Amino acid sequence: MLCSFLFVAGCAVPYKTKVKDGVVYCTTRGVFKSKWYNYFERALSCIEGEFYQDALHDLDIAISQRPDDRRLARTIGMHFIDYFPHREKGLVYFLLKQYPKAERELKISIENEASAKAYYYLDEIRKIGIHSKKDERCQPPEITVGQCSDETDRVILTNSFPFMLTGVVQDQCYISTLTIDSQPCLITQSSPKVHFTKAFELADGRHFIDIFAQSLSDQATRLTLTILVDTAGPTISIKNIHPVGGIHGYLHDNSLLKSLTINNQHIDIPSKRSTEFKVPYPEIISDLKITACDILGNPSTLLLHKQDILNNMKWIMANNDFYMSDHSILFGRKNTASKPVILIDDLKADNTAYVKTLHIRGKAESHTPITSLTVNQCSIPFSSGNMIVFDYPIMLSNGSNTICIKAQDQAGNTREKTILINKQIPAHLQLQERYRIFVHAFSSMYLFESPNMLKAMFSSIFPSNKVTGNLVRKNFIAHAHQRKRFQITNTDWFGSSDASLFGKLRTSRSGIEIAVRLIDNRTSEVLANKGIVKDVYCPTSESHRMMSIIKELYEKLHHAFPLITGTVEKIKKDGFLFSSRASTMKMNWPLLIFVENQPDCILGSPVEIVGQGRLSGFTPSGYMAFCEGIDCNLLPGYRVINK
Repeated sequence: MLCSFLFVAGCAVPYKTKVKDGVVYCTTRGVFKSKWYNYFERALSCIEGEFYQDALHDLDIAISQRPDDRRLARTIGMHFIDYFPHREKGLVYFLLKQYPKAERELKISIENEASAKAYYYLDEIRKIGIHSKKDERCQPPEITVGQCSDETDRVILTNSFPFMLTGVVQDQCYISTLTIDSQPCLITQSSPKVHFTKAFELADGRHFIDIFAQSLSDQATRLTLTILVDTAGPTISIKNIHPVGGIHGYLHDNSLLKSLTINNQHIDIPSKRSTEFKVPYPEIISDLKITACDILGNPSTLLLHKQDILNNMKWIMANNDFYMSDHSILFGRKNTASKPVILIDDLKADNTAYVKTLHIRGKAESHTPITSLTVNQCSIPFSSGNMIVFDYPIMLSNGSNTICIKAQDQAGNTREKTILINKQIPAHLQLQERYRIFVHAFSSMYLFESPNMLKAMFSSIFPSNKVTGNLVRKNFIAHAHQRKRFQITNTDWFGSSDASLFGKLRTSRSGIEIAVRLIDNRTSEVLANKGIVKDVYCPTSESHRMMSIIKELYEKLHHAFPLITGTVEKIKKDGFLFSSRASTMKMNWPLLIFVENQPDCILGSPVEIVGQGRLSGFTPSGYMAFCEGIDCNLLPGYRVINK
């Protein structure tokens, strides 16, 4: 016992602790052994007590022993700490208002190991420099949207689903905030130029998207875009098909009309939203095909079979009084008592769909001009005619969808047709097939720090007397459930989850820092090796932002693992080769292999999952992967998606 006491006493280094308001600072947990982690721990304690010169002294010694900032730096055995001496030194200089020194230290820290806290204080220093110098270079941010033809064009016409909004925001005074459609865009660090891409699932019609950008100079720009979505082909109205009068009709489209062809013969039409056309009746040597197209390339086609036309022509010629009249003649006698006829292309009364948007294409016919045509009580714009060819896109909700088409003619006759659509999520996109994660309770980033600080920081946010890392975990999981990108499991035993998420939380005098890392349960590998930890930070005075930074933390993890699809190109002995446009696939990430049974069906295709695999490598011609299990029988053309 005496030898042990002498050994411990010999390792200890006398150091004068500081006392402030009855609290002891500049201290460490356990025996001080003059190691880099001892000095770093004592420096953090000194910063909490605002003993900044003592903190700088210890940080300099820690840096001399271990110079690089590093997450999960090994101390003894299997013990690790987040080691940021340059960052904390930069923080001390910032608090001492020695901004050039603070900037230098923060940049060194970011070069070694980027962290949200270092970026935050680097931005604060830039703000101070901008406002103190009244930098004349700082103008309101410039927002450029890729789909706009010039700076004054704020209207975008598209037929894409989903619509991908792309652009760039620029400002010499660093872009710090960017929101699109009131949703914050993830900016890990402020920059003079920020590129953005955001997907929108928009129904046909007019939409407004607001883009807001702010720089560190506090100058801001707001841009409102008008998005005109048109995925439907033109509406074709036929008023007359007559051997003498020819073909008389109208075209209407929500965007501008582009072309009209009749039996592959081009007909000149003006580039307007609506137009009338009259053309001579073509010689009937085949089916009559009328095709209209708008400027976005959306087509509509009316096909009348040759035999039907000839049969009705014989009937027309045998009825001179009807033939000579000015009434519309279309395949039959004028009969005000008969109701309109509604014909829907490619759909039955009851259907199963696997797509998010479905085009209801068909035609309505009547012996008297049709005056009204609606889909689910929404009017389809057209000019009156005896035959209306329509294309109406509708967004489907998961589960049962009822679609009612109603037509009314000039005589007041009405006809309704009801179609049922059962919308299902394809098997490979169902949440049960997503990557399974178990989220552990968020623990203290440094075990030597007092947990009482945590309670004080959260008391104004959560109505609870006992606030721990479990509460942070709860809110993190709640947001993950809303986003539905990962499958959050309730048990952590091996096999019930693919990975474990470990979170750490640190509260200090300067603010709140949260960091998470994702560990593969099969390989014990830290996933996303470049930037293995996703972290967020906000200053103490902004503790009300706790919920927003928890969401930001999840979004950083979400963006690190996007859904990526590919196509099997070649089968090899040790695996298979597949192609994909993406370049961010993670090594060893699990894959689903599936086949689409009806890839060209307008209702979408039911999907059969035929196997699972893992990404194993990269080649100039694509990605290499291998199957897991013995029941994985692949063929070229099969599809691949990462979990």
